[in-house]
Amino acid sequence: MPVAAVAEAASWEPFWALVKAAVTSDDPRALLLAAAPATRRPLALVGGAGEPLAAVPDDDRGRRALDVATAAAAGRVAPPGWSVLAVGDDAPLPDLLAVGPGRGPDGARDGALLEMLAALVAEQRTRVALKRTRTEALVRRLVGERSLGAERARREADAVGVGLAAVYRAAVVVWRGDLAPRVLEPVRRLAPTQLSGALVALVDRRLILLAPGAEGARGDRWIADIVARLRAVAPSSCAQAVVAERAVEPGSLGQCLAELALPPSPLSNDAPMIVSGERYALDALLTRSLPQPEASRFVEDRLGRLIAWDRQHGSDLLRVLEAALDTPRHEEAARRCYMHRNTFRRHLRQATALLHADLDDPNVRLAVHVALKLLPTLRRAPHLDGGRPNRAR
Repeated sequence: MPVAAVAEAASWEPFWALVKAAVTSDDPRALLLAAAPATRRPLALVGGAGEPLAAVPDDDRGRRALDVATAAAAGRVAPPGWSVLAVGDDAPLPDLLAVGPGRGPDGARDGALLEMLAALVAEQRTRVALKRTRTEALVRRLVGERSLGAERARREADAVGVGLAAVYRAAVVVWRGDLAPRVLEPVRRLAPTQLSGALVALVDRRLILLAPGAEGARGDRWIADIVARLRAVAPSSCAQAVVAERAVEPGSLGQCLAELALPPSPLSNDAPMIVSGERYALDALLTRSLPQPEASRFVEDRLGRLIAWDRQHGSDLLRVLEAALDTPRHEEAARRCYMHRNTFRRHLRQATALLHADLDDPNVRLAVHVALKLLPTLRRAPHLDGGRPNRAR
């Protein structure tokens, strides 16, 4: 082959490598890796909200590129020698590609290669977003229909190109208040990429996580990481994952999640990140089984004096009493209430005195404990004032 032909073929090699990476992978890092040898520059890609997507090389230069891209997403100007390209600039918040200083021997080819990289990343991201939309629609079907059945579930999954696992461990992530899209979307978008075969969808302001049962402990860590990330970016959300006790087949996910007991009231600051659905099983049973008027009378008869005292004095004796019944060790219960143990014991004595109840009697103790667990479920009852019976006893 003539030397000129060999040189021309070599000049096209980086472009072919880019096209191959775009066709064979949904990972933007594969595209950056294909472009890096020819550009000889550090490259980094972040989402429109600044969430990291990929960086090369895997060293200080790549981390510096990621910092530049993240800063650009926050509106800061790139340092001298750096450039930041909008990827998919027709989107409300386009992804951003940071390109480090330096230039190869052929500046024109470098420019063309970077333009092609940005275009292929945009196409890849559009393709991945479409696939995610279809997958989330499938997950909504899986968790929304109690009698979908295994055969129908797999048939619908095949139609959208999703391979279902034999069984899934389901979790529902709940939070307090509203999470802004810029907070929730990056977590929701990245979550499925961080565990092979995992499925994610947003359903009724709750994040549904499905970890393949075969992943075992890795699936549990994946769920924990997602909740930790949400708490890191939105601490006031008190995000929590409620996890089903056992893994089930895809066609049984709807029934599984319908039976999963969720928190009966807004989460508190000391709520654990991950709990079993069993933690809220009693709340669910009480809520579903007791007529509301009877439940309200039960709570008022046992806690009315204490509720009225808290309302009139701005105290939190109900919380102290519940912590004491939940946790027999007063030192641990005091920590849960953020109190010194002597202060906790003084408040507990005050609470038990107001109750006029013999908590040494196991039946009385259980009745008071159940009333405390039932109280949050009654906060919207029309004859209760903010969850407090109107009649002090």
